[in-house]
Amino acid sequence: MPKPTKAQKAALRRSKERAAKRTKPITPLDEWAIKIYEMAEALKRAGMDEPTVMGWIVDQPMPDWFVNNPDHSPFEDEDEDDED
Repeated sequence: MPKPTKAQKAALRRSKERAAKRTKPITPLDEWAIKIYEMAEALKRAGMDEPTVMGWIVDQPMPDWFVNNPDHSPFEDEDEDDED
């Protein structure tokens, strides 16, 4: 395998610098997803099969701040009263 040229090394360094500047702060959703992913990977390393791992993942409770709205419909406003 040939050694990288100076131009290739410089291009790699510039790309790494640009990538470092693009980092964004981790949100609570990111943190929760990372925890779930790491748990799944640990279970796989422990020798569990995929259906068992998915069962563990699905059984995890949602965080308190997570609002479950699977159909993406607007939430009903409790202040509005129906006029019948």
